Amino acid sequence: MFSILVHEEPDVILDQLENIFHFNNESMVVIHFNPTFNQGVSTLSFERLLLILEQYKNKVFVNPERLEVGFANIIQAHLSNYKYVKNVDFDYFYFISSNELFLKSGVSDFVGFYDYGCEKRKNPKWHYINELNRDDSLKKILSCINSNTYVYSQIEGTFYSKRIFDRICSIIEGNYNYKTDQKVIYPREEVYFSTIAACLFKNDNCYENCLCKIRWQGKILFTSIRSVKKVLDKSSNYYSVKRVDRRFNNYLRSYIRDYLTNYGDRLPKYSLNIKKRSLLLIYFLNLYYLLIYFIRDKIAKIYRFLIKK
Repeated sequence: MFSILVHEEPDVILDQLENIFHFNNESMVVIHFNPTFNQGVSTLSFERLLLILEQYKNKVFVNPERLEVGFANIIQAHLSNYKYVKNVDFDYFYFISSNELFLKSGVSDFVGFYDYGCEKRKNPKWHYINELNRDDSLKKILSCINSNTYVYSQIEGTFYSKRIFDRICSIIEGNYNYKTDQKVIYPREEVYFSTIAACLFKNDNCYENCLCKIRWQGKILFTSIRSVKKVLDKSSNYYSVKRVDRRFNNYLRSYIRDYLTNYGDRLPKYSLNIKKRSLLLIYFLNLYYLLIYFIRDKIAKIYRFLIKK
């Protein structure tokens, strides 16, 4: 069961669903909609989107609870997604982002070898370490699981067996209330899930990494075609990439949809906005953004150096 949180662009949501099912045909998806969902430039209305989603019978579950989410404040929506589908028959709860796309099949077979998969990082210089140390809810969770340490993990591409995540969900709900525990804002989902699993299920079989490749150019999140090709290598245990822009005709999204796969053929009945990019234009745009982000990163480093001075 894939858990996804969405907040804009109906066309892009359908594009992502077709991507998911193209590579994970036997999977299911539970979707949480932001209460301030933005139609953006899509010609597809939200109401029409919901009608289309009904056609994915027993494959797509639309969570009726629409909780407020924001930057570094999404854990409550993933927990809500799990509670909504917990009585559905599935084996693993798997987290993906709305700007993530799969590139190859096989994730289900890979996940089946493990009880859960997440990183187990612990860095006193992590950029959220001050917020983490002031998080009273985390302190209560650590007390509940008889631990005095934390680990954190990227959430995209992490997964937990239903048995394990059911326990994780129960512990978090008993010690954290997102409506009242707002003294600090940071990505709790990157800490709570992995910390509880690493402490309570240390004897279970854990894959200590994520299955989604996130590429940073300095401090800028950017996925290049080169990154895509590396993930496609059979030796890679990554199955998806982030960030893919949430614009329906973004060059990288078009490259994955129209040249690496053929799932775009199933989209015209839902959308009138498909524009197949030429490979020449795609490679040109890829080079253009590589240069732009490289320059931006260098400028940012110079700025941070001068500020420190």
